Amino acid sequence: CRNFLATAFVLEISRTAEAFTVQNLLSMTQRSGIRLAPRFPLCGKQIRACQHTTQLRNSAVSLNAATESLVSKDNSVMASITDPHLVILPGFGNADVDYKNPFGAGMEASILNALTSRGFQVHIMPLKRYEWLNILRGIFSLSFWLGNMTPYDLAYGWYINVARRAVVEASAAAGDAGVVLVGHSAGGWLGRAVLGDGSWPVGAATAKQAIRGLVTLGAPHRPPPADAGPDVA
Repeated sequence: CRNFLATAFVLEISRTAEAFTVQNLLSMTQRSGIRLAPRFPLCGKQIRACQHTTQLRNSAVSLNAATESLVSKDNSVMASITDPHLVILPGFGNADVDYKNPFGAGMEASILNALTSRGFQVHIMPLKRYEWLNILRGIFSLSFWLGNMTPYDLAYGWYINVARRAVVEASAAAGDAGVVLVGHSAGGWLGRAVLGDGSWPVGAATAKQAIRGLVTLGAPHRPPPADAGPDVA
């Protein structure tokens, strides 16, 4: 999953820029009912048509230049300074180190490296592996025994609180660019709980204003089908 977000963030703008050839520009003007001057002499309407075509061509060149600045030499997408900061929410049983140095393979093999090398500003929710033992506290809540627990109860409320603090810190660094949550596995559906109704405070703003979106990776948003078999986790 090293390049998961680089692939997810591939910009449609690059294909748009490639489509803006001179022939396409001419077709656009013809479809719009504008007549292009064959040669001289030029009447006023035809001059305006040529000027319009030139403006479109210049726009295409500018679009190509902007696209090239967002794509690296290996054709991977590069983030711009105005892109939101990313906040990674770890999956069940994972720690923050798994996204920095997975299985001890080094920074080069990490998702953090895959994203930062493309210009993204990445924040990883601080989490130690043993902290997942906190979910055992859920057995001491009445809602656990009644079968009506929510993500904000004892079992997972601690995760929500840590994640929201990480969002507040990332938002302060991102400013107006905002943040995007990237939830891995259980971090995906817990990320939905982190969002909540969007009314909780993030600095001087609310979560609804500060958080631009949520990307989930392998998140179990739905239970497996009833006939999936016992080997389906």
